[in-house]
Amino acid sequence: MSEETNALYAQANFEHGIFRGNLGVRWLETEIASVGFGPEDTNGNRSLQTTSGSYDFLLPRFNLVAQPREDIIL
Repeated sequence: MSEETNALYAQANFEHGIFRGNLGVRWLETEIASVGFGPEDTNGNRSLQTTSGSYDFLLPRFNLVAQPREDIIL
């Protein structure tokens, strides 16, 4: 079995008045390949077969903090 993963990250931080936080995105791509014996043919022989697949995700992120007073964080 083999697996190859590529990822890309981006993040921006902000602060304005009582608010601060960040927003970002992560992109993830994975390719998978697996080798194994397949089902028997009509003669009872089995041969190696490769199965492959891939998937990708775009994952957003957002964090927000409000600090109305020095001793309170929301």
